[in-house]
Amino acid sequence: KPGKHGFHIHEKADFSKGCASAGPHYNPFGQAHAGPEDVQRHVGDLGNLRANRKGVARGKMVDKMVKLFGEYTVVGRSIMVHADKDDLGRGPRQGWPDVPAPPAPTQHTKTTGNAGGRIGCGVIQLV
Repeated sequence: KPGKHGFHIHEKADFSKGCASAGPHYNPFGQAHAGPEDVQRHVGDLGNLRANRKGVARGKMVDKMVKLFGEYTVVGRSIMVHADKDDLGRGPRQGWPDVPAPPAPTQHTKTTGNAGGRIGCGVIQLV
C-alpha cells in the first residue's frame, strides 16, 4: 500500500513459516528499538521506506552500523518490509522501562516500532 513501511534487518533468513520465522530485529548489542539516526538502536533498525501511489518503493541507503563483513555481518540474515509505519521507538511506552517491553514479535515501540505485520522478506546476500 502507499505510504511508509517499517524496514528492518532480522536475525535469520529462515522462511520456513514465511516471513514470520525470520526472528526479531538484528540486535547484537542488546539495544532498544530506535530510528536509523539514533546512536543507540538495533543494528537492524533502518527506519521506514516510502511506497508510491502504486505501492512501489525504490532507493538506496547507507548505514554506518550495517556491516557486510566481520563478526557482525548482516550477510545471511533477512531484510523485512512491514505493513505499517515504524514509530522509531518514539511511540507509547506502556510502562517501559519499569515494565520491560515484551519480546518481539509482540508489537511495542521499544522492540518493533509498532511497524505491524511482516509483508515482504528476503535473504541478504553478497553478489
